[in-house]
Amino acid sequence: MHWHKRLTVSRLPLAVMGLMAEIAWVALTRVIGIFPMDGNM
Repeated sequence: MHWHKRLTVSRLPLAVMGLMAEIAWVALTRVIGIFPMDGNM
């Protein structure tokens, strides 16, 4: 049953990437909310 452990290990980075993407999206929307993008950059 080595394939099951490999499947779990290969699924872990995907969950970590999803969590990081969610955190990055929340941070991005929060930054955009603080600094409105009205083209004055």
